[in-house]
Amino acid sequence: MRRQGVFARLLTVLLCVLTIVLPVGCGVLQPSDEPVAVIPQAMVTSAPPLSELDPILSASKVPTGSLPGVSAVSAAGGYEYSIPLDVPPGRAGMQPKLSLRYSSGAGIDNMGAGWSVAGATSIIKPCTPTFATHGHVDFPTKLCLDQQPLIELGSTGEYRTENDSFAQVLAQPPSAS
Repeated sequence: MRRQGVFARLLTVLLCVLTIVLPVGCGVLQPSDEPVAVIPQAMVTSAPPLSELDPILSASKVPTGSLPGVSAVSAAGGYEYSIPLDVPPGRAGMQPKLSLRYSSGAGIDNMGAGWSVAGATSIIKPCTPTFATHGHVDFPTKLCLDQQPLIELGSTGEYRTENDSFAQVLAQPPSAS
């Protein structure tokens, strides 16, 4: 019992000494105005800008480990996230604007649950009904283009997307052949 008390006192004294000696012995780094080393300007070479190396990689100036996306909450209360895709320019400066898009209110699409590719027109298909927007969830009643409901303009068979993307969809009667 006595031996254990001596060991505890010795350990306490040792920790106190280390607490005082270590900070003093190591010192605190203070900023200095003196340069550590002087490198002649002739020895300094600059790397080519990233735009010359790979235009696809340089288009995104996002820190490593983060996604260059934009998040929002839709009017229906769903979460939406859009990640732009870097695409090389085509002929005559033409370049599509593609992005991966997530919508918590969307159903299972060709990219998985809630995910789709935006910027390229997809096939017209029935909208996945949600209770918030359609009032029911049992069967689709509207058609969608790029996950946007199509609204009929009059009785001419012309449709536009609900959030106008300036896409014009014309209904064609089935051929009787």
